[in-house]
Amino acid sequence: MATVLHIALPGWHGDGPGRRYTVAMIDLADMPDDIRDLVRLELELPRLDPDNESEAPVALADAAGRLNLALPSSDWTFCRTARVEDRDYWVWRGPIAGRVHYLAVWQKDNGDLCCVAQACAADWTPEQFIAGEYHNYFYDHWNQQYTLRYPPSGIDQRDTAGHS
Repeated sequence: MATVLHIALPGWHGDGPGRRYTVAMIDLADMPDDIRDLVRLELELPRLDPDNESEAPVALADAAGRLNLALPSSDWTFCRTARVEDRDYWVWRGPIAGRVHYLAVWQKDNGDLCCVAQACAADWTPEQFIAGEYHNYFYDHWNQQYTLRYPPSGIDQRDTAGHS
């Protein structure tokens, strides 16, 4: 039986295209202790309007360049956008060195930008990846490192609870 966590949508912020939800991410304590159980986590995250890659602050090729990756864009698929707390996410999925990866660009309301690429299990959803990335979960539970992160030191200074 899957663990289902529904996230309340308290409302829109802004008008017209580009309006945004503000929602809280699930608590780090609600993330599974064993990374193999991440596949059981079901999340509903609001999408940006518009829900497409054209509004990303950097394109896939630029994000890959910041991560020192040469990605054939034809092998990568745009998955979705998401709004979580003060971050907007744009997420792609594709292969790096024969393994499935997610690549995300996220931007905070203050303009801070981060690009991250993470190897993943083949059956993880974009929502599971977003939750894991948000909480620095992959560093703590899998290989003790991100695959790639830009900027390397991160603009994401997380507090002891695991989130910004």
